[in-house]
Amino acid sequence: MQGPRPEYTFPARFIVRWLWSWARRRRRHLGEDGTWLVARHAAAPHVIAAERIPARDGFILVMNHYEPAGLRVWWPALSVSGAVGARRGEAPALRWLIADRFFQTRWHGVPIPDG
Repeated sequence: MQGPRPEYTFPARFIVRWLWSWARRRRRHLGEDGTWLVARHAAAPHVIAAERIPARDGFILVMNHYEPAGLRVWWPALSVSGAVGARRGEAPALRWLIADRFFQTRWHGVPIPDG
């Protein structure tokens, strides 16, 4: 039998820092935020085979939008951003593109409207 699932929430300190940055219209560094959050979470997701991330050359990273109960998609994105930042430094910063719609998706044969 498995134990209780860990809660993947943001610490209050992080939320305050994020809101302060937002109020000052300052961008946050997702890799640094990811590294900071993952280091402080007892059951944080981790990246396997980070050595495959190119140290210098450009690359495209594709990630599935997987959200099991209690683990929102931003935790894997933060973990990956931290791993990319640790491997590549600032050259260049990782950019994320996230789709907000389903395209021709069906659930048990029923089409999900796009938009």
